[in-house]
Amino acid sequence: MTISSKSNTARNRLAVNTIERAPEGIFWVRATGFFYQANEWFYRLLGYSEEELRALHVCDVAIDLEKAQWDVFWRQAGKPGGLRHEGGLATKLQESVIVEIRACLLPIDGDQLMCAFVRDLVDPHRETEPLLAELRASEARFRTLYNNTPVMLQACDHETRLYSANKYWLETLGYEWEEVKGRQTREFMTEASRDNVIHRVIPVLLESGSIHDFEYQMVKKNGQVLDVALTAVSERDSDGDIIRTLSMILPISDRKRAERLESQNVFLREELSGAADFAEIIGHSPPLQEVFQAIDMVAGTDATVLLLGETGTGKELAARAIHERSDRSKSVMITVNCAALQPNLVESELFGHEKGAFTGALTTKKGRFELADHSTIFLDEVGELSLEAQSKLLRVLQEQEVERVGGTETVGIDVRIIAATNRPLEVEVSKGNFRADLYYRLNIFPIRMPPLRDRIDDIPLLTNHFVDKFAQHIGKKIPNINRKVIEKLVSYPWPGNVRELANILERAVILCPGRTLQPQHIGVDAGVVQLDDDVPTLAESEYRLILRALEKCDGRLSGPKGAAAILGVNRSTLWSRMHKLGIDISRKIG
Repeated sequence: MTISSKSNTARNRLAVNTIERAPEGIFWVRATGFFYQANEWFYRLLGYSEEELRALHVCDVAIDLEKAQWDVFWRQAGKPGGLRHEGGLATKLQESVIVEIRACLLPIDGDQLMCAFVRDLVDPHRETEPLLAELRASEARFRTLYNNTPVMLQACDHETRLYSANKYWLETLGYEWEEVKGRQTREFMTEASRDNVIHRVIPVLLESGSIHDFEYQMVKKNGQVLDVALTAVSERDSDGDIIRTLSMILPISDRKRAERLESQNVFLREELSGAADFAEIIGHSPPLQEVFQAIDMVAGTDATVLLLGETGTGKELAARAIHERSDRSKSVMITVNCAALQPNLVESELFGHEKGAFTGALTTKKGRFELADHSTIFLDEVGELSLEAQSKLLRVLQEQEVERVGGTETVGIDVRIIAATNRPLEVEVSKGNFRADLYYRLNIFPIRMPPLRDRIDDIPLLTNHFVDKFAQHIGKKIPNINRKVIEKLVSYPWPGNVRELANILERAVILCPGRTLQPQHIGVDAGVVQLDDDVPTLAESEYRLILRALEKCDGRLSGPKGAAAILGVNRSTLWSRMHKLGIDISRKIG
């Protein structure tokens, strides 16, 4: 053996010993995503043997990585600087460990392997072990409850891929978890139900964040069709886009519908307890004090209330305050955004339908008014209803009964009505756009929500509230606010009212690097720019832009060549904007 070959052998031994005794994990992966090799540290971390690990795909152990994302993961590792990722790995015993992974691509014998270095972010020698033990115990208790609840529970991501289902869900449909993990939830529906979900459930989730008692049909593994009722809540990011959706699904049996609705209401109260944008109406200015006095006077009665005011003034918060102070507060207030209802489904949504009333009506469905029986219904943006729908609403107000679409019998209801609009209804009446008799019925006790420019005294209080809220949400501490920030905010006319103030302060909190919010973090200017009449509004410009994008990609929303990609937004955001602007979703679906 030559001196050179002896030197190479020694270097190889040194490299092997270094890898095996390294104080962190090292593993190699093929382009297919399957493990190739790892060091002893990594085998110990996950509890797998070399043979067992080689049979696994990276996505089998990476908790937050789906196989559909593997190509993106691989390409990122091949870029200059490689890949850095923090996430969870599942051990052989199905415990989770939080790690940092740094990876790059290396050429090996004419092929490429991903070489990854793994660092456990939870050091067992730290004093956090008691907290981790408590966390694991809490997680175990939750898992026990989750899997032993006699209700079908499922969770899906923003692309409606299933990433969790409880034992009852699996047993009811006849599947093992490995058979359904990562599959689209629509794969477990009948074809007619898929269309209903696309055109009815998703728009409602995008608009309001939740849907109640939606009936559709699922398909079991053996092909048997199962009638079910869905209640779902979605979690959103700071841009308002859906991150994940948690659903409770109940097979429809001969049990009383009231029992089913009550169990759903309990579920929703728990899930939505912290979901409201604002915990309360903030302020002490004289105009707001008048609103408080009006709410106190009317809350204990069953009088119909009409909330008037510009967009963003807090009309829904006022409606909730009235309901919570009423004798009906033990039941959930049913909210309807009249502007978001599809024209051909308004009556079905409000008044319900009988089985077979129209194509896709596979089961009898209660409308929002029946669901609000013995409770309160909040009709937001009531001025957007068509004249035909207004006539039906007037009959409900007069008779306190509804007739389902396709039905022949009326159903008596006991419902307290709160309506809201940002339109001057008396002007709409004079133009023939709104029924005068309905207006008089709704206008029994009007409450006008003051715009923010009329309650300037509340801006310091609101500013402190929002800064604390948003700072806490992203883990920052901003205890100080420069007085010039308040001066700047007070001098602005606030066309978007409290909602605009909240949005501007959320952005300011993100931009603020220290413990004091400064004027440069506030993105407003005093005064309003006056535009010429021939300059299109922002909504008009957005409408045209979306239409051009849809035409360019033949109506497709998703995919690399879809309208969402062209416009630089995700699919759910685009869908929501189309819905808001009245672009026909059913004919523009991707």
